[in-house]
Amino acid sequence: MGDLTSETVYTGAANCFKYACKKSDQNFIDNTCTIFIQADNTYYSQPCADTTKACMLNATSDNYTCQVPVTPPPPTAFAYPGEKCTATTDCLYSAQGCVNNTCVGLTAGQPCTTAGISGQCAS
Repeated sequence: MGDLTSETVYTGAANCFKYACKKSDQNFIDNTCTIFIQADNTYYSQPCADTTKACMLNATSDNYTCQVPVTPPPPTAFAYPGEKCTATTDCLYSAQGCVNNTCVGLTAGQPCTTAGISGQCAS
C-alpha cells in the first residue's frame, strides 16, 4: 500500500467508509487518533505519539483514542485433542501437545499412558 500522505484517501466499495490522514486544520483532543466526519463519510487518522499505545475505539464515542492495549486473560479451560491451542500447556489429554495451533491426541488404537504430555488418559 505504501506510505500515506495527507492527500492519500483510500476508498472501497460504494458502501465503505473513506480513510485519510488527519488534515492540518483538524484538532484532535484527549489522545484522539481517529475521528469520523459524517459529512464526507471519512475517518481521519494520526499515529499515537506514545508508541506503547494503540489506536482503539473509545467506548464512549465514535472516535478512536490512543490506549494501552489490554492483554487477553489466559485460557480458563483446556483444549481437547482436535481443538485450537496456542501452547502445549493449553492441551488436555494430548499425546503430542500443540502442533500448528491444534491439540494433537493419540491415533486410533494407540495405547495411552498417564505419563504423557498433560496426562493422555482420562481418569
